Amino acid sequence: MKPSKKEHNHRGFDMRSLRTKRSCAFIFAGAMAMMTYSSSISSAQDYGNHNFKVIGNWSNAPHYKNSEQPLWEETLPESSGGELTAQLTPVDELGLDGFDVGRMLKLGLFDFVHAGFTYVAGDNPVFEGVDPAGAIQNWSQAREAVDAYRPILARELDQTFDATLLAIYSEPTQVFYCREPIEGIADFQGKKVRVYNRALSDLVTGMGGIPTSIDFAEVVTALQRGVVDCAVTGTLSGYTAKWYEVATHLYTLKAAQGSSLFLAVSNTTWNTLTPDAQKLIEDQARRFEDKAWAFAESADEEGINCNTGNGACSFGEAQNMTLVVPSDADLEKLKQIVEQNVLSGWAKRCGADCIAEWNGSVGTVLELSAAAQQ
Repeated sequence: MKPSKKEHNHRGFDMRSLRTKRSCAFIFAGAMAMMTYSSSISSAQDYGNHNFKVIGNWSNAPHYKNSEQPLWEETLPESSGGELTAQLTPVDELGLDGFDVGRMLKLGLFDFVHAGFTYVAGDNPVFEGVDPAGAIQNWSQAREAVDAYRPILARELDQTFDATLLAIYSEPTQVFYCREPIEGIADFQGKKVRVYNRALSDLVTGMGGIPTSIDFAEVVTALQRGVVDCAVTGTLSGYTAKWYEVATHLYTLKAAQGSSLFLAVSNTTWNTLTPDAQKLIEDQARRFEDKAWAFAESADEEGINCNTGNGACSFGEAQNMTLVVPSDADLEKLKQIVEQNVLSGWAKRCGADCIAEWNGSVGTVLELSAAAQQ
């Protein structure tokens, strides 16, 4: 009889089975070599071992949960193989009001800080220029303005707080929550409006209103009792704080674009890190910035939807505030107010050199000019 198609050698081995086993062994060896190579590349990175102390944004702020926690609790530890970790604490849980964070960074009490430029503007008025009240009215313009001003902000953070700027990102836009019907800027005449910084005070004054400083936690009561007629905050933060329970109209003139948050590291800490650790943190900070901007723009639209019921709301039950969109006439009037009230007031605080730099950067992007009025 003829031998079977299933060939055997003279020792009785199945040749096809042997070839298959050899192929598997080759593939396995190749895979092991690749794993060894990858491991050697990873182990070649010298990140050191650090557990950073980090101040985060307010615990109820959208970015704390959606942007900052993932960076420090997931992304950085995972990308460093567990060598770079952090203790992230929101500013309010530290019992701070936000205005001391820059000084605490300078003193080396914390390694990294997430904060709003508005909280450090008291130490250096240059920081106000990143997002002058009422000056920026769309997202693409906001990012362009930030990029134009970034070198100036980096220099001033270094000189004022001995810190290195890693990222600038935006909150959802700051708008007006009012307890009475509002149709436009003209209706703010004589209205008391809650604000939280000097630039917003100048804006409200220019609109004919009466700026009133009130802590965020006290706004609901103030609106309910008529202490103020309107209040400024973010489209989403106002929703999560349930301002819709005491306000009826949402006027979406942008009192501030919201591009006012930054991430910085103490130079004392930064200079102790290895080049590999610095590069990794810089790379992750850039990715963090892009993701934070995308989240803020999406959350901004959803915040409006959640307050008014005009669209999808993934943050909770949609409400029924009346949405009031600024008219073209209001936007034209706003530009005059910004130049005559907001920028002129800031120019007096900031000085000639500061204003010249702003006009050549942010001012060029926004087609606005700052000058101190006599």
